[in-house]
Amino acid sequence: VGNKSPINLRVVKALGIRGYDYLRISVISNIIASDLPKCESQATYNPLRCPSTSAVACYSATSSIPWECFETSEAANLVGCPWTPTPLGGYYTGTCSFGDPAPEDTTGDDIAWGYQSGFHQRWTQYRLQTAVVAVPAGEAKTFSIKGHSVTIKYPKQYEGTVGLLIADPCVAADNYCIYTRPYGIKSALQRVINGLAAKEMDYWMNVGDLWYDQVGTRTGGFFAGLDLNALTKIHGVTVGNHDYWVGGHADVKSILDSYGNGQMQWYAQDAVSARMNEKEPFDFSIGAGSMKEAASSNFFWYNMVGNVAFIGFSNAYSWGEQSAYFAEACEWVGTTDAPLVVLLGHWNSADMGCPAGEDTPDVYAQIKQFPGCDNLGSRLKYVMGHDHCNEITQANTGFKLGAFGMSGCAQFGIPILDTRNGRARLLYFPLGEGGAKLSSYDTVLNCLADSGVDACQQHADVWMDEALAPSPAPGPSPS
Repeated sequence: VGNKSPINLRVVKALGIRGYDYLRISVISNIIASDLPKCESQATYNPLRCPSTSAVACYSATSSIPWECFETSEAANLVGCPWTPTPLGGYYTGTCSFGDPAPEDTTGDDIAWGYQSGFHQRWTQYRLQTAVVAVPAGEAKTFSIKGHSVTIKYPKQYEGTVGLLIADPCVAADNYCIYTRPYGIKSALQRVINGLAAKEMDYWMNVGDLWYDQVGTRTGGFFAGLDLNALTKIHGVTVGNHDYWVGGHADVKSILDSYGNGQMQWYAQDAVSARMNEKEPFDFSIGAGSMKEAASSNFFWYNMVGNVAFIGFSNAYSWGEQSAYFAEACEWVGTTDAPLVVLLGHWNSADMGCPAGEDTPDVYAQIKQFPGCDNLGSRLKYVMGHDHCNEITQANTGFKLGAFGMSGCAQFGIPILDTRNGRARLLYFPLGEGGAKLSSYDTVLNCLADSGVDACQQHADVWMDEALAPSPAPGPSPS
């Protein structure tokens, strides 16, 4: 995993209640056959839905295990055994194991990994190592990870920041991602992320429908084009309907769907699911074999980057299931005096798996009742996708940023949130309209990728520009 980078690194802000100067640092790697334990006998399969006569030796490069064997069993946590789709469903192929792979060699790593495991439920060709680490803000700190020197630096609390905001990115052309190829979405985003990371970018946020990926290959392919410096930047994600059901709705769900399981492990956010036990950062209580969405706690998080506080959530759950999380997040927001607070939720409307009242504009309105969010006034904003348009939906407050290759408004552009110099500015760099590149496409893309935001502001449309409240003095960093 990771062609431009020697390791597939993930850096996210830790959950807000842990304190500002903490990060969750993770590494994703591929599982290879030599890592896998050998099954002792075919009897391993007998408790499943398939009769023993259909079981095959699992430690075989040619094994083919019908998917219905694992449809409703927790034993479907196969490691290193990808789905092969067929018109009638699919089956597992390749080298399979019911156990976790052999532990990866951590000799020389500066991070004591709190959790090390092959992916569970879905995307089981990958392995995750992750830990919450104290990293003083504003200082370049170098770690040795997998034999490589990795330097991480992120803004001090209340410093101004620059971040990229995107939703619904399509990187593989098909009948739905019809603007992927005309706009060169994949290479353009890779160039922008790598280029801005070398200049001003402090973070990037993906607001759902993450590459429209069912089995992890599109995601892995996109991240393979990011360099190590880009991977050291803070990355936050929320999930959308296509992350649960690749067809976009529970009405067309498939046993092959991720139900959020692959995504929550790949992006390794420090969500509320991780706050109680560092050794168990995910809640796997709702197995993908049940064809139900993974627990909501895996997708709810809140943290702060510089002078911006973020609340990230999934709209796929009821208000009753998540209201306590929103109350917790708002209480924390109230302790930060954040000059800007941004709510990140994928759905812009209650449809395709989003219950009534749970779309992002409605949640924005509802959280203003909670202490900590009830006095934010114009400091509270929201960003969403789902409807594949890039537009202002509420002046200086709400923004839809979902036109990145999918059918819809046929736009393409680069949205940048800049909170430096005492102002909150949302800059939109247009690159395409009506399914065709603008004449300025190459000029703007090259400018951003090669020179950064500051050198290219003449190409931006200003979608928001307002003064920020003065920031309080930051507290001491952890020793």
